[in-house]
Amino acid sequence: NISFTFPEPGLLDGIKSKGKAIIKMDRCTYTYPGRDKPTVRNITLQASLSSRVAVVGPNGAGKSTIIKMFCGETKPTEGTVWRHQNMRVAYVAQHAFHHLENHLDQTPNEYIQWRYSSGEDREANEQEARKMTKEEEDNLEKVHVIRNDDGTVEKRIIEALRSRRKTKRSYEYEVKWLNKSEENNSWIEREKLEEMGWGKMVQRLDQQEALRAGLASRPLTTKFVEKQLGDMGLEAEFATHSRIRGLSGGQKVKVVIAGAMWNNPHIL
Repeated sequence: NISFTFPEPGLLDGIKSKGKAIIKMDRCTYTYPGRDKPTVRNITLQASLSSRVAVVGPNGAGKSTIIKMFCGETKPTEGTVWRHQNMRVAYVAQHAFHHLENHLDQTPNEYIQWRYSSGEDREANEQEARKMTKEEEDNLEKVHVIRNDDGTVEKRIIEALRSRRKTKRSYEYEVKWLNKSEENNSWIEREKLEEMGWGKMVQRLDQQEALRAGLASRPLTTKFVEKQLGDMGLEAEFATHSRIRGLSGGQKVKVVIAGAMWNNPHIL
């Protein structure tokens, strides 16, 4: 018998029912580079904390493409994907060994510690949807006309987003201005920053905060990572004392699932 023990993800702000949508795709289409016709067209779906979803269809129908768009692995050519600001998503590729190709000489324990040691999910940062387009990079350097508290108007460029805070309906983000001290930081609403071209950086800060909340439940140590791998059915002998290249195919899949689940995701 095989059994997995998945961690509890915790609650989300404003989500009082497990049936309420926490991630949505709206009229999404995806066309692979170099192709004339889209692989999938006009896809709309959503998921909640209680969802158990199977994507069914013949080979080449676009099942994996839909899931990749849904999880943020790829960005739709048309349409939008919305997710709750504090939601965490874990993605396990159809060809699961893809996650481990560059870590074959590490132990499973070392791989998971490497993946999350920066305070972010290093693999998630490689997702296509997180990468900046040339237009998005140019937007980050735009000059904005800002009205100060004393009524004066000033031209400024955003340097970085430092933190965020909850408001009644949304979030405000602490903005560090280029060539200004931290004392001159401003709080700007999410919607305004999106209009200013900083939507992707807002999303990244949201994901950093969500991941931080997920990682806060346990320390990233050999002992706790070993327990996580054990919950997925991988004994300590293989989890901490064997290199990944020496594991069987089934054991490698357990490593991939354990790594994906380390951040206590709301959606797998």
